[in-house]
Amino acid sequence: MELIRIWQETKKTIIFVTHDISEAVYLSNRLLVVTERPTRVFETLDIEVEYPRDYDDDRLFGLSKKVSRIFLTMEERHDN
Repeated sequence: MELIRIWQETKKTIIFVTHDISEAVYLSNRLLVVTERPTRVFETLDIEVEYPRDYDDDRLFGLSKKVSRIFLTMEERHDN
């Protein structure tokens, strides 16, 4: 993917915003789950899977499930 290539070549920090959990897990080294306004970091998750990555990697699938659970927890706290 182009974004990964740019990051590997430049070694610069890239902030990428997406609503797609699988994409976020696939691309990220560190993932921040943020709340609605006022925006705050709700959870930080390090993605410790080496590159190149495979979308079918069970570790990435497990991390995607973990992020989904984080969102559910965040919603439950917001509703109460």
